[in-house]
Amino acid sequence: MKTLNTVRHTLLSAAAIAALAFPLLGSASVLDAPKASVGSLDLSDTSDQQELYERLQDQSRKVCGSTNLHITGSVERSAGNEACYQETLGVAVERVNNAGIQELHQRQSSADS
Repeated sequence: MKTLNTVRHTLLSAAAIAALAFPLLGSASVLDAPKASVGSLDLSDTSDQQELYERLQDQSRKVCGSTNLHITGSVERSAGNEACYQETLGVAVERVNNAGIQELHQRQSSADS
């Protein structure tokens, strides 16, 4: 069971990374899966950076699932979902390659610790 969860999270992370990161760099299009739109965001603007970061957070959470114990039914699954979320979001932020978004992510990660 533990191996199955690990494989599931690895596959979901890889899919999320590809879906979130690659389209963000080249165009302002709607992402395939999971869906997040860059739209007309100006990534040199701090409010637009915050907006994109929140979208990345939302989509990473959707891909990896809830961490709520009542929803997952086990501490192990909740922890696995959180690890998936952190990894997926971190890689997506790296791939966007925007200093403002990376700073937001570092601040958020520090606040969550």
